Amino acid sequence: MTDRAAAVSRALAHLGQDDAAGAFKALEPHLDLLAEDVDLARVWAGVVGHLSDPTTLTTEIGRFAEAWGAEPRVMLPAVHAAVRWCRRFPLARRAVRDPVARAGAEAARRCLHAVGGATHDPDVRHGLHLALAEALVEVGPAVDDDALTAFELALQTRPDDAKGWLALARLHTRRGRFEKGRDATRHALSIEHSPAGHWNLALCATALGDAAEAQAAWLAVDHEAIINREGEAAVAGLEPVEVYLAADTPRVGGDFAQRVESGDPHAVESVWVRPISPCHGRLVSATRLALPADFDDVILWDGTPVDFRHADGKDVPRFRALAVLREGRATTLRVRGRLPFPKALIKVHQGLPEGCFVHPFAQPGKGPFEGKLVYPRALDAEAAWRQLCTAAAEAEVQVERVEAAS
Repeated sequence: MTDRAAAVSRALAHLGQDDAAGAFKALEPHLDLLAEDVDLARVWAGVVGHLSDPTTLTTEIGRFAEAWGAEPRVMLPAVHAAVRWCRRFPLARRAVRDPVARAGAEAARRCLHAVGGATHDPDVRHGLHLALAEALVEVGPAVDDDALTAFELALQTRPDDAKGWLALARLHTRRGRFEKGRDATRHALSIEHSPAGHWNLALCATALGDAAEAQAAWLAVDHEAIINREGEAAVAGLEPVEVYLAADTPRVGGDFAQRVESGDPHAVESVWVRPISPCHGRLVSATRLALPADFDDVILWDGTPVDFRHADGKDVPRFRALAVLREGRATTLRVRGRLPFPKALIKVHQGLPEGCFVHPFAQPGKGPFEGKLVYPRALDAEAAWRQLCTAAAEAEVQVERVEAAS
């Protein structure tokens, strides 16, 4: 075995252990041959998939496309590198994500154009069309028609590809097209059962209000789901999770009161949620930002964690919201004020009607605080505010109203 072949072998072993640094070290002495050795280039594309810097990644994918545009063995892992980055950083701003995703899509298109022809290996065409589709998914809704065409071409070539059908289902699910997501997931599961497929089916069924199908899907992945009093599939004993709620999270499934829209279309906030099932639950924290949901509203989230945060000795998963399903039993009013001592809000709460309390945005201490008055939706906002003013005066707490109820 030559030194170069041995280096490639070592790099592959490191990548198998998710050790990109080790793979880079193995390949580093041979990087000047990247444009000549297909095996070296193929493995280097795998290393590139672990890069965190989007500018460097975009540049590297462009280099691959220039040197290896007609070689699927190199271009496929290069496209997958772009998709991998976008999935690792799903909440990155569009200006940051777009160049990476578009570089991946362009690399797939270039290779498809180069290989062309019906005589080429159908598995290669299938892989390239599927890679193109997945890169276009990350570009965003504006190119969904192109992504759907790519999925169609991939699945025409390999109609038995359960993972491809599930990838199509995930596109529809991410975009809030839950009926189409459910149909594609059902088809994927008819070919091959998978936990990911049952998860996506439960998610779509929950969004569509089909408790029986959601319950069956949860049972298929060993979640003891029941139909609760609200007529939805519920799983008991789930720990609270954090969910990233964004300004563009859609509201589905019912009538919603008018809310103040965020002035920042990229606004994102992490909120605590008490799960009803593994994919939906009620907000148990009030939002700082003007977002489509607030305290006690029910939201739906994607099953793949965006990241984890260490809290109370545990790694708490943080997910991405897909939709707001319905309003809760409470509404909010933004307030601020000054506390004479750290636990003064407890005294305020003692003077408020049942179901009313102030949710501070940070652990309260002596001095200024900001938060929201949470009160039952049936209670008039002005009545709730007067009750707070009375209770605050008795507790010697200063309060003022910041904005109208959201």
